[in-house]
Amino acid sequence: MLKVKGELLIMLKPSRQQATSIKRLTEHVWETDVNTFNSDLNAYVFWATSNPRHCPLQHKPKQESLLKHWSKNGKWLGGFWDPQCETSYDYSGRSIKTYNYTFNGYTVKQLNLKQPAVMQPSGDQYLISLP
Repeated sequence: MLKVKGELLIMLKPSRQQATSIKRLTEHVWETDVNTFNSDLNAYVFWATSNPRHCPLQHKPKQESLLKHWSKNGKWLGGFWDPQCETSYDYSGRSIKTYNYTFNGYTVKQLNLKQPAVMQPSGDQYLISLP
């Protein structure tokens, strides 16, 4: 994570497990398009706040899940969760819709996480637009 003018930006070069999780969750997300992948960086890049209320995200590894406490069918594959808005996201920033694959069972349709509108290389740095 990077802090850009007070806003957290996630830049995730996925591990093998994270990449597998992203593929497995494609049929369990609201919007299947992955528009957060930056090919120059070979990483997913998105703001670390949920839309549109800007709830802060937390990383939740595969082994952690609130849903597993009350549902034996819970299959959290790791990703991000915002405790204020209660939305679950995969490692590419897509909102998860299927109950068993969420962190906590909350399945109301939410937007995917947003990438910076502008992210341009500038020498050995990047110019990044704020959300």
